Amino acid sequence: MYRSHILVCGGTGCHSNNSANILKAFNEELAKANLSADVQTVQTGCFGLCAVGPVVIIYPEGAFYSCVKVEDVPEIVSEHLVKGRLVERLLYK
Repeated sequence: MYRSHILVCGGTGCHSNNSANILKAFNEELAKANLSADVQTVQTGCFGLCAVGPVVIIYPEGAFYSCVKVEDVPEIVSEHLVKGRLVERLLYK
């Protein structure tokens, strides 16, 4: 059983803004942090918020991160998944 789930939008808008590489970066960072067995990553369909994509949602918190870039992934893993702190600057408002 996973303790967290990372949903990365794979809809057309987010995909054209590099969401496939964001998903890959999450998998790489999770492996570095020894979290691969605890955190599942999933590419989803469109969330309907293409204007603020790429979108990443992390459960169980329901944290909705918008305009995510590959460069943001290490911070999300370190802060949110390791330390339990939301990355406020990326939260959708």
